Amino acid sequence: MENEFVDRASEGETQEDQNVEETSAVSPHWPCALAFCRGLRTFVAFVISRVGLMAIVVGYCLLGGIMFEKLESHNELQVNCE
Repeated sequence: MENEFVDRASEGETQEDQNVEETSAVSPHWPCALAFCRGLRTFVAFVISRVGLMAIVVGYCLLGGIMFEKLESHNELQVNCE
C-alpha cells in the first residue's frame, strides 16, 4: 500500500485524487445512495418539524377512529338489536 502511494505521488497525483478513485471503485451506485441520503434527511427534518408532527397526530387520530368503528360496529349492531 505504501509503495502504491509513493508511485502515485511521484506521478503527480495527490491524496485527494486517490481518495476519489478509491471511493468510486468501491461503490458504483454512489450518486443514488447520496440522493437517497439527502431525501431521507429531508423527510426526517419534515417529520420532526411542527407541521410533520401535527400531520402524524391527525393521521393517527383518523386511523384510530376508523379502526375503532370497524372493530366495534358488529358489537354495536348486536347490542342495539337486543
